[in-house]
Amino acid sequence: MRFRELRKALQLTQEQMAEKIGDCPQSKISDIERCVAGLDEGIQARLVEKFGVNLNWLVAGRDEMFLAHAPIDRPVVVHFRSPMR
Repeated sequence: MRFRELRKALQLTQEQMAEKIGDCPQSKISDIERCVAGLDEGIQARLVEKFGVNLNWLVAGRDEMFLAHAPIDRPVVVHFRSPMR
């Protein structure tokens, strides 16, 4: 499932993801990642709200991981390259 891929892309531990989502214990995150538990609509809605997750990607693997807008809680990773000589 793409949930773990999302968490890793956000550079969060399971515990941090649970805190960010809110009202979700770390054990639920683990269960979702191991496909023991489903991803309920409440968690899906919070993922969209907090991180700008594209549900088409999360549920069906279509389109990009994130929606076009940049949500506040999503880390911005900048890669610098040294100038060529």
